[in-house]
Amino acid sequence: SLLGSLWFAGGRLIDAQEMFQRAARSEPEDPRMRENLGAVLASRNLFDDAVREYEAARKLGADSTGIHINLGVLYMQLDKPEEALQSFRAAVRADPQAIAAHLNLARYFVRAGDMGRASQSIQKAMELEPGNAEAVALNDQILATE
Repeated sequence: SLLGSLWFAGGRLIDAQEMFQRAARSEPEDPRMRENLGAVLASRNLFDDAVREYEAARKLGADSTGIHINLGVLYMQLDKPEEALQSFRAAVRADPQAIAAHLNLARYFVRAGDMGRASQSIQKAMELEPGNAEAVALNDQILATE
C-alpha cells in the first residue's frame, strides 16, 4: 500500500500499521503486505508480532535476503540465538553477494564469542566491498579481542 509506505516513512507508525493490516487482509496471498507490516511492527518494538508477519511473508514465497536479515535481528532482540543464526545463514544463502548478510552473520558470531567465524564472515564482506566502513569497524573490534 502506497499510503502505508508514506505513513511509515513519515513516522506515522500506528497509521501505517493499520493500513498494512487492512492490506494484508484484503490481499492475503501478497507477501509484500506481510513484510511491510513486519517492518512497521519491528519499528514499534513489537518484535514477536513482527516475527510472525515476516514468517508469514516467507511462507507466502518471499525469500529475500532482507527478510532473513530482519528475522535474524528480531530473533537476536528476542534472545533466540539459534533462530537468529538460521536466519542469518539463510540470508547468506539467498544472496552470497549481500554484504549486509555477511555483516549480520559476523555480528552474530561476535555476540556468541566465536571470533574465528566472525572474522571469516567479515573477510567475505571485505572481499565483496573492500573498505566498507562497517566491515572495517567490526574487523577492528574482532582484532581488539584477540
